[in-house]
Amino acid sequence: MKRSEIYAAIADKLGPTCNASIDDAGYQRIDESHGKLSDGNIYYCIGEMYRVRGVQPGDLLGRDYVQIAHALISRWEEMDTLKGCFAAMGLAMLGPDSPEHPILGKLCDAKRAKVEKTLRVTRAFPHNWEVFNASLRMGRSVLWGDDPALVLPHLDKLVKKYEVSGYFDDSANSGDYNNYGLMTINFALRLSEFLPVDHVVRREVEAQFKVHAMRYFELLKSFIGPQGEGWLFGRSSGVLGQLQCISYLEQLLSKGWFSAEDAAWSRRACRELTQYMQDVFWDEGGQWFLFRDENRQCYNYRTTLPMTWDLWRYFLQLENYARIDEALPQNELETLPCKADCREIITSVERRTTYLVWSDDHMKWQMPIMGGPTTMAGDSLPRPYLPGLFEWVTGNDVVPALCPEFQIGEEKGWPAWWPKSTKLQAEGDNWRYTVKYAKLCGRHGEALGWPVSVRVEYHFGTGFFERIDHLEVSGEIEFDSVRLEILQGAPHPKAQRYPKVYQINSAMQSNLPGLTVEEVDVSADPRYRNYFSHPAKSYVLSGEKVTLVPGSYTIESRISWSI
Repeated sequence: MKRSEIYAAIADKLGPTCNASIDDAGYQRIDESHGKLSDGNIYYCIGEMYRVRGVQPGDLLGRDYVQIAHALISRWEEMDTLKGCFAAMGLAMLGPDSPEHPILGKLCDAKRAKVEKTLRVTRAFPHNWEVFNASLRMGRSVLWGDDPALVLPHLDKLVKKYEVSGYFDDSANSGDYNNYGLMTINFALRLSEFLPVDHVVRREVEAQFKVHAMRYFELLKSFIGPQGEGWLFGRSSGVLGQLQCISYLEQLLSKGWFSAEDAAWSRRACRELTQYMQDVFWDEGGQWFLFRDENRQCYNYRTTLPMTWDLWRYFLQLENYARIDEALPQNELETLPCKADCREIITSVERRTTYLVWSDDHMKWQMPIMGGPTTMAGDSLPRPYLPGLFEWVTGNDVVPALCPEFQIGEEKGWPAWWPKSTKLQAEGDNWRYTVKYAKLCGRHGEALGWPVSVRVEYHFGTGFFERIDHLEVSGEIEFDSVRLEILQGAPHPKAQRYPKVYQINSAMQSNLPGLTVEEVDVSADPRYRNYFSHPAKSYVLSGEKVTLVPGSYTIESRISWSI
């Protein structure tokens, strides 16, 4: 089956789900427990159905979406940038504003003026949001003839962020190297595709971003696992961690930027990533990809209904990109290769943030040493990520899985974010990774004034992973609590084919006074959900009122598993 056919089949499932979620006035029919729909998503899907498949808005899935669009416009007030970006891009796919425009052409002059005024506003946003400002500008250039070069000042700001270290810091220099680096390049290249191939602005955008796009391609080759596991950590993991890898690869394939060898790998990677996404996240009953339920969670701003509309237009784009690539001679690997390897990829010399990637001939895991956008989160702690083996907890309710937590009063600290140094060493067939922290890190990234420094040693190889935290205490300190957990994974009950869940053997010990180990059933505790599933139990090393005098201490945790 061609990749374009796979994407089209998924879009054909998502479309009716989206269609059924709104009434003829554009009001949401589905309960808001699944999220609140944004107008922008609707316009974007209308535009993609027209652009990719030639479907007229007046007869889309048996309904008159011109009427729906007009009803939405009548209720328009000031839009936020993301909503405006999506609306402008979707309307622009239908052509310039003229009497022939399927939606705008049927509006009275007052309402057309209202649309233009509403979509004129951009805001000064930091980080990845600048790409949405640029996309809105490009939509306006198609609709009302604005100079397309107006996108460039927005994109220049983004390029400068990539140029600092080669990777995109989605924060104000906090070292948050998540997969928005992929999404930002994807959007920048996408907006340029509204222009002819030889347009000077399109050529400039592609020249600006190609070098960064290819650097992230090399990163994806390191990240993507043999079963199709995509980007596994950070606040946009899960469904979007898969989707953004697929979108990225298909977009670059459509541009012909890969060597024959890299194209063959990328085509297989897209198949495996898509299959994994369907196996793990597709909900047959709802006919959508499931972002949250009693066994799965993501951040609060990610909800299933609006993201279903977002995914509908993404899969239409993927259908189009794949068709472009499929017009070329096809060479595709039969499987994704996986071999013994371990590498440290430095994302910021200044912050000493890195990605560590380890693999053998049948599995691959990722470990970020990075900062965060605003607060400490359980999905960016410096520990390995691989569903079914290295489990974690999503979001700001931090569960210290494979990373100890220290607390005094309301203040908590972790050996995390911004290390003093890192060092990777081979030990025969195994590896040692040493990370030093001058201070424990607080909830908002602040260095805590506690008299404690930490040297973390990670030892790992096929079938085992060990973490040893060496604490150097320079002055007496009493912690109200110390806690470390190891989580046993479990499959998601609604997943079609959940990846292999490893039964782990765990061991924890410490010479901190008063710490004990217990096994806790967490299968019904909603705090323990992550993007993929819900761990079954936790092995907990913990203690209260732990007093330390100056000296050296260790906390050791080890897991092993059968291949």
